Amino acid sequence: MTATVIPLPPRRVPRRLGPVPAVIAASQVLGGVTGPLLDLRLKVRLNDIPPGQRRALAGLLRSGDRLAMTLATV
Repeated sequence: MTATVIPLPPRRVPRRLGPVPAVIAASQVLGGVTGPLLDLRLKVRLNDIPPGQRRALAGLLRSGDRLAMTLATV
């Protein structure tokens, strides 16, 4: 018996991380080519993040993927 193997691209599962306690250090609205952009600078105390999550955060930031964030007041 023979079968044809169809190569499918690997399924990408979105990485999830959080919640991560952070403070907005600065924000500004920039004029972009496609419209206004919100530029946020966050401050995160690494001691407030468990070591396992810290490694996941580093990998997420190094990946260059687009991020979706949810902001909430505490």
